[in-house]
Formats: sequence, C-alpha cells, structure tokens
Amino acid sequence: MSLKKRFLQDAAVYNALITAVMLGSVAHNKEMWVHDYPPDIKEKYGPVSEETRRLARLWAIPFFVVILGWVIFAALRLKKADNGRLPFKAAFKYIYLLFLSFWTYDLVVLDWLIFCTIQPGFIVLPGTEGMAGYKDYAFHLKASWPFILIMALPSAIIAFFVSR
Repeated sequence: MSLKKRFLQDAAVYNALITAVMLGSVAHNKEMWVHDYPPDIKEKYGPVSEETRRLARLWAIPFFVVILGWVIFAALRLKKADNGRLPFKAAFKYIYLLFLSFWTYDLVVLDWLIFCTIQPGFIVLPGTEGMAGYKDYAFHLKASWPFILIMALPSAIIAFFVSR
C-alpha cells in the first residue's frame, strides 16, 4: 500500500474515532463540550453541573486513548510495514500530519460546517438559541490556532519512542 493511501486511511479512521467519542459524549450529556463554546454562549448558559464535570472526566479517558492511541498504533503499523524501520523524522512527520488531519477536520467540518453553519439541535444549548457565538467562525480559528504548535510536542515524544 502506498504511503499516501495508508495516511489517508489512517487519517479517516482517526477522525471517525474521535468524532464517535465526541458525539457519544454529547449524546450522553448535552453540556459536555460547553467549555469549548464561544464566550457569549458560555456566559449566558452558565456553569455546567457537577454531574457534567464528573462525566467529562470519565469521557476524557476514551477521548485521550483515541487521540494518542491511534497515532501510536498507526505509526507502529507503518514501522512494521517497513520491516521494523521508522526513522524519527519520518515518524514525527507521519504522527504530526495525523494530528494535523484531525485539527483541520475539527475546524472545518465539526466547528465551521456543523457548529456554525448547520447547527443541529444537539449543538444548541437551552436558553442560547440564536446567539451570535453560533455563527462566530473566527472564534473557532483563534481557539484552535495554538494547537498547530502544541501538536509538535506529543508528535516528537511519540516519534522518539516509535522510532526506537
């Protein structure tokens, strides 16, 4: 299988797995992602319940297992496909691009398309209907922009261990 095809498959599965965990958490509790909403919506909605805080800690486990676990799995699979060789630079690039694929998918599809444009009912919190924050495309870009650099650190750490 070509490297490009493998990457596209790995990125698609990665994005689908993370989305499944995110949607599962929202289906379980609508206010699960309030901390990621624009400020005007968070302010109007108010603090989340203690039950939501507890559930968020529980849902963080599968979320981070998928976020980190899939890139480790994909990188190890790539290493195996190359007879156990995967230099640090190649591992870092592959892992960083997987993280970047989700960053892009999250911003363009989940935030801009679904949250800002389509706005399905499960996104809109009670009492916040029609607020400007639901159409604030710039908020999502500004909020996610720092992660372009932040993703380099876990990419380097994972690449270090995977390339050994």
